[in-house]
Amino acid sequence: MILVLNLGLKSLRAIVFDDRGRRLLTASRPVHTFVDGDRIEQDPAEWRRLSLEVLAEAAANPTVRSALKAITITSSAGHLICTAHDGSALGRAMLVSDTRATSEAADLASDPVFLRHATSSGSLRPEPSLTLPRLLWLRHHDPSRWNQSRFFLSSNAWLIAQLTGITITDPLNAEKSGFHTPSNSYPPDLLDHLGIPTEKLAPVAPILSTVGPLLPDIAATAGFPNRPIPVILTSYDAICGVFGTAAAEQGIACDLSGSGTSLRTITSSPPKGPLNGLSSQHFQPSNLHIVGGSVNLRSGLIEWARQCYYHSTPDACELIESDATAAGPGADGLVFLPYLPGERAPLWDPTARGAFFGIERRHGRREFVRAVMESTACAMAWLRDSLEPLTGPIRKIRATGDLARLPLVSQLKADILGVPIEITDEFESIALGASFLCHLATGTFSSLADAAPLISIRETLEPDKSLAPFYRELLSFHRDLYSACHPLFTRPSPNWHRPVETTC
Repeated sequence: MILVLNLGLKSLRAIVFDDRGRRLLTASRPVHTFVDGDRIEQDPAEWRRLSLEVLAEAAANPTVRSALKAITITSSAGHLICTAHDGSALGRAMLVSDTRATSEAADLASDPVFLRHATSSGSLRPEPSLTLPRLLWLRHHDPSRWNQSRFFLSSNAWLIAQLTGITITDPLNAEKSGFHTPSNSYPPDLLDHLGIPTEKLAPVAPILSTVGPLLPDIAATAGFPNRPIPVILTSYDAICGVFGTAAAEQGIACDLSGSGTSLRTITSSPPKGPLNGLSSQHFQPSNLHIVGGSVNLRSGLIEWARQCYYHSTPDACELIESDATAAGPGADGLVFLPYLPGERAPLWDPTARGAFFGIERRHGRREFVRAVMESTACAMAWLRDSLEPLTGPIRKIRATGDLARLPLVSQLKADILGVPIEITDEFESIALGASFLCHLATGTFSSLADAAPLISIRETLEPDKSLAPFYRELLSFHRDLYSACHPLFTRPSPNWHRPVETTC
């Protein structure tokens, strides 16, 4: 029995699985997000408090309390937490979708030392969603916090430190801070050049390492006071999600669509040539390469549309699907660019924003939500088209996460991408994949192949081939629209925003 502590963008959950991958218990709490223009933050102190709450709720179950083998933690990569010498967080965490380090990222894009290292890395890019530009922003704009910080940590590493007292991270999370997996080290020449102290970055241990037991006071508060519960090092959410869908066969990709979306697949050897804006990461325990990328908002787009058009409707999800179905393919000529907080792979454009095009008097709520739904599939097609030259054709996509709960969205992905979409029976695939990794670490599994028979498919959606010519034209127009809007995205505009606190 494995407990996975999963920090998402909207909630923090403790999810317990048995040795057959069956979910036994879920304890969940909403997480508040603070949005102020390009600043998108959460409070790590809230993460800690909620972690203890959900652990205690899980431990209240006598079976969990007596049979739990291990705990692991997984969350989004790219969050940045500054810690004091006592381990507490210095202020709020910068989330992965925070884009305040745009200027620093632009400087790195022309820095020859940085670019030399980036060409040999599958994860190092001059983008404001990654750690090194954020550290430069911190040094330039918040020198007090920079000087007070003992460590600069990911959310995974910070939560592990809070629960065990040990500061550690895994190689794939560490790559976001410049860690070079082949040499098993942070690059001293790059960090010295940028003025980033290596000793302020988390030490790195192999994936599947046992970090240590829960701290005694944490164990007592959480309800596990009578025996040591080991915490096992896994990795961040998109990596765990690949294993939680068993998308380990050539030609199968994992579509992990929560607040954001990740599309990744596994290969036996690293891609050769340019990565097309994607990443390639070596999963050392199984000598596999995980290739793909993540975008910023997907189920978050549906939540945004719900708040705009259905905020007082109790059965909003059913009505959204009904309205979008009634609008029909192409939303009667209305097209939406889904880049509300900028975009990550493969565009890497922090300046991009959402835009509706083609609005006429006849368009109403139905067409607007249909255009939003179609945009999620159009953006995924862009990811797929960047992925296939690296890995070969994608024959089918295995979908999971919040967005997979909406049948119309999954059908649109099948129609627009032209491949079958398999919906997994377990939507908590991130946590399930993390539990599989723990079973590998504890010896319950001899290899990750043992996990494949435990994944069941709820439904397979075949593409409507009669719509293929129409959607090819829509995809082409969608990309032309982005290209046409790009010069406007980069123009300065009046600062009309106001700070917002949200649980979305």
